[in-house]
Amino acid sequence: MLPTAPRIEVVNHRGEWFLLHWYQHEDGDAVRAITRVEPDADRVARLHNYFFNPDFIAEICGELGVPFRSNGYRWFLPEEGSSCR
Repeated sequence: MLPTAPRIEVVNHRGEWFLLHWYQHEDGDAVRAITRVEPDADRVARLHNYFFNPDFIAEICGELGVPFRSNGYRWFLPEEGSSCR
């Protein structure tokens, strides 16, 4: 992944609004996160972010026919005393 801010694309899919978060990679852009927008009349009631949900990302991106990459299921901290920084 390149150190740039993601591009956001708004799509209506399955009757719901989604924000696709496109991240730049050396070999092309790919969706790495999806945010589902839950409206309430004319405003946003809730946002549901699916960054660590590779199954959901794969399903939606597969249906939309867009490239995606997985972030795994969670973020891991290096173990105490590890030389990884």
